Amino acid sequence: MRVTAPTTRHAIELQIAVLDGPPLRFLLSNHVALNGDDGTEAVPIRYKRDAKGIVMRPIPDTDVGRRFPKACFGSIRRPAPPWNRSAMTRCCSADGCSRRQPYLTVLTAPATRVGFRLTGGLVAAPATGPASVDEEAAATRFWTAMAGPVALSAPAASPFVNDVAGLQDISRGTPTMR
Repeated sequence: MRVTAPTTRHAIELQIAVLDGPPLRFLLSNHVALNGDDGTEAVPIRYKRDAKGIVMRPIPDTDVGRRFPKACFGSIRRPAPPWNRSAMTRCCSADGCSRRQPYLTVLTAPATRVGFRLTGGLVAAPATGPASVDEEAAATRFWTAMAGPVALSAPAASPFVNDVAGLQDISRGTPTMR
């Protein structure tokens, strides 16, 4: 799994790859706080699904809808696995019934690679293309500086010492097999 947040655009990119085994279905659940209520009210989400992805818009008669009538937030698939369905909260509950909570869920068909780009646009069109190599490098430098160095360790006698050391290697960008 890889998550990136370019510093030059309003987008978060999520990429997931199945490294071993059969294709899997993926459930993306997005708690939407778009209508000026911080996502706490049982307000339906206005969304439209097309070949490119899903676009969510604020309800016109809300604070955000009045202030930003052209605002949109989107989820764009990349690579594009077939979607079994998109809905509000139906996929989040065992009985398949919506609770009218502001969640947008996407269930993919089985795939070995999926990706999503969550974009935001209050005043401008959201990003539609992937971040360039230069943008990704700048974002990596920015987020690394913001987060600081990650230091993971386990007591020498811990049964998890090798697992923790492996996570430390991943955090440095140098995964190794142990």
